[in-house]
Amino acid sequence: MPLLIVSGFPCSGKSKRAGEISEHMTQRGIKTVIVSDQSEGVNTRTAYSTAASEKQARGVIKSAVDRSIAKDVLVIVDSLNYIKGFRYELYCIARAMQTPHCIVHTLALDSDCVERHSQLGEPYGEGNAKRLIQRFETPNPQQRWDRPTFAVTEDESLPLGDIYKCLFQPERQVKAHQATQSQPLSGTNFLYELDRITQAIVSAVISAMPTAVIGDQLVVPESIEKVSIRRKFTMSELHRIRQAFIAYSKTHPVPDTKQIGSLFVSFINHGHAS
Repeated sequence: MPLLIVSGFPCSGKSKRAGEISEHMTQRGIKTVIVSDQSEGVNTRTAYSTAASEKQARGVIKSAVDRSIAKDVLVIVDSLNYIKGFRYELYCIARAMQTPHCIVHTLALDSDCVERHSQLGEPYGEGNAKRLIQRFETPNPQQRWDRPTFAVTEDESLPLGDIYKCLFQPERQVKAHQATQSQPLSGTNFLYELDRITQAIVSAVISAMPTAVIGDQLVVPESIEKVSIRRKFTMSELHRIRQAFIAYSKTHPVPDTKQIGSLFVSFINHGHAS
């Protein structure tokens, strides 16, 4: 069954909307599962206070989504989901299952969310609301992992009919992308090319770091895609990203090794950009 991702500022009404969608789908005879910080035991007061704890919290949510997706269940992800790289990872899970997905974006004023956060006892940690709002990466319907996005303000009704049609009566069948479709492990040549191409890209990025500035689009070998420089990469960080991509690619190889470079760059930009 499909995946629905609720995204928005802290205290912008995400859980309320998730509940409305779940109730509507249940009335239609559809089984729903809401995956949230609360359902997975994530302590939001501390989980979003540091980069390390936040990354761990996202990992918990992602694992729960991966476990919950099934043919007879609509999975609703009720969390901040404010980093586009994380929304991309959730999109890949849905794509691998060949099931539709969509985003519901809860629109609210910064000041209203900060005030509500204070009134509720600062559930995301003392003073964290403003910081999380500043880091929020708005869903962009131009990107395939954020498409379609249903944006609603607090006083608007959810377009439940449109959401249902998008998820259960899509205009075209979702097919697994080469980056997500499981295939048997390829031969020695694939593994050689995988190692060679990823190493060449990592070397190019490392070489460019001393002179690169935030916002650069770095041209790298073996790829038509460019590496987006949103921060300075360290050698150890790129090594970890490369090892993660290699491990993933061994169980999800592509038929054409010419695609490896662009997929690796996409992996850097979207799956591990934040």
